[in-house]
Amino acid sequence: MANVVKKAFVKSRRKVFNDVTISVSELSERMDKHIDAVHEEIHNTQLQINHNQMMIFDELNKRVKNSGTVYLNETEIIAKIFSGLKMYLDPRDIAVVPHIALDAIWEHRITSAWLATVKETDTVIDIGANFGYFGALAAQKTDKKKSKVIFFEANPHLIPYMKKTLSVNWLNEQSVIENLAVSDKAGEVVLNLLKDYIGSSSIQTAEQLDKYMHNKMYLETQEKIPVKAVALDDYCKEHDIKTVDLIKMDIEGYEAQAYQGMRKIIKASPAVTLFVEFTKDGYDNPREFYEQMQADFDYVYVIDDEGYITKPKDSSYEAVVGDADDWVMPIFSKKDNLANR
Repeated sequence: MANVVKKAFVKSRRKVFNDVTISVSELSERMDKHIDAVHEEIHNTQLQINHNQMMIFDELNKRVKNSGTVYLNETEIIAKIFSGLKMYLDPRDIAVVPHIALDAIWEHRITSAWLATVKETDTVIDIGANFGYFGALAAQKTDKKKSKVIFFEANPHLIPYMKKTLSVNWLNEQSVIENLAVSDKAGEVVLNLLKDYIGSSSIQTAEQLDKYMHNKMYLETQEKIPVKAVALDDYCKEHDIKTVDLIKMDIEGYEAQAYQGMRKIIKASPAVTLFVEFTKDGYDNPREFYEQMQADFDYVYVIDDEGYITKPKDSSYEAVVGDADDWVMPIFSKKDNLANR
């Protein structure tokens, strides 16, 4: 009996050991497969990372190839931007110069929409030209013999930079620089030159700008200077400009006043388009100003996140401007086919 029990025990133990051996073998095989799958996933992930890095490097190489900045002195640099345009800039400015010099582009959404709108025979007016970025891009795209680009800039310190930019890019032929403020009537206004924000000087005081910018920037008035002002209607009449095709207006909260002096030329221009930096907190009655422009033009467009021009289903003040915390750039036009998406 004891031998029978012993044999049964040995047999049972061998079965258990065999089962354990099989289980360990199966587990080992499964682990090997899992490890192989993990290795393959790591390999594929590394390939994707390498591919993404290559794409990034390619994009950076394209930017480097088509852009660059050269330091000339403490008040002057020259930057080559995305379009090949070479721009003279003041490195002391922190409003737009760091973006143009380092990114080779400024406000890419607006830039994209602007270039999609400019036509080679256009008469273009850049009000608040700053260092001349948008005006120079328009001049670069237009026909030297069949177009005109007029730069209005109140800050006299910016004029030499624009002159050099136009000269080095051979754009003088169709371009005119006017060291004038644009207002509702001819006269003289006080321009507040801001410390650091050289390109953002304004007829509005630093305190007024601070109020509607909600203290997003530290603004300090460095100097106040008198400058000549002109109404665009008067300027066009004096220079025998019958119609205009494209206007960009960005004058730091003074747009509503300046607009009152250009309504005649807008009325006379059957295909005019206006890009306006609309800063609702900078105007006494923003809704009235918006609806005035809406009445003067046939269509309102907006710029989407990718820089395409679209026609909103609802073009009311509430829909387009709404509760914008800062500013928006609506496009008012007499063209029904401006949308490019």
